[in-house]
Amino acid sequence: YAHSQSQAGNAANAGSVTMTANAITTQAIWAYSNRYGAGIGSSGNGGTINLQATTGNLSTQSLNSYSQTNSGTAGNAGSITANAAGSFTTNNSGITARSRSNSNGASGNGGQVDITATSVSTGTGSIESYSSRYGTGTFN
Repeated sequence: YAHSQSQAGNAANAGSVTMTANAITTQAIWAYSNRYGAGIGSSGNGGTINLQATTGNLSTQSLNSYSQTNSGTAGNAGSITANAAGSFTTNNSGITARSRSNSNGASGNGGQVDITATSVSTGTGSIESYSSRYGTGTFN
């Protein structure tokens, strides 16, 4: 996890995650900013995720970069880049680069997702880049 969270006030920007190796096998990777408490507060930008498997395969559970707030303005999602000389798999989980405001605010931009490999498999998982605002309340 490379994240920033706040229950009161604003959440800062998330950190970045960079890995370079011959081959990479990892669990879920998260780089996010989350403002989750009551009251209005903003979240910073999601962090970038950059994985480079220079001679082999890249396998991960999921890749997640996001900015989210319960009530306020959400920042931009970070970019996700995964390059493998061999195959890329996410073990039936997905890749998400999102910005979301649950109410009373605006959302930023979804992040860019770039994947390069000899083959790509997400199984039943999805690849998503989006921005959304939903919930109750009015936007000022």
